[in-house]
Amino acid sequence: MNDPVIRRAAPSDLKQVMEIETQSFQEDAFHKQQMRYLLHSDNDFLVAETDSELAAYMVLLSRKNSRLLRIYALAVSTKYRGQGIARLMLNKAVETAKNRGYTKLTLEVKANNQAAISLYEQYGFQVIKTLPGYYKDGSTGLKMTFSMTES
Repeated sequence: MNDPVIRRAAPSDLKQVMEIETQSFQEDAFHKQQMRYLLHSDNDFLVAETDSELAAYMVLLSRKNSRLLRIYALAVSTKYRGQGIARLMLNKAVETAKNRGYTKLTLEVKANNQAAISLYEQYGFQVIKTLPGYYKDGSTGLKMTFSMTES
């Protein structure tokens, strides 16, 4: 595997993004229309590309007059899991937040997604809230936060 290049997503990436989304989230996956909307919005929609294919994508959302940057979506293709790509994407999220003066990163994750929770905790995210029934299938979510002052 060549080193991944992180870049802004292009409309031509939608098909591969949807494949990663469906692999990663099954019944909780975004619809194609939702992804298309995010892709054309002012938010940061980033992809990690390696070997001429997408290995991962991430969407960062922000609100005016807020000091929080939200990792709205982060997913890695099954083919590229366990190779450090999610950590590269988190590095990019932190870099983006710092460059724009955000004080915290936030995200939500399924409470039973131990692999993702472990990665986030290793990175320095902390659980700040339990979200019962947060996902479509009724499962619990966890809200996690990362403080820029701790990085």
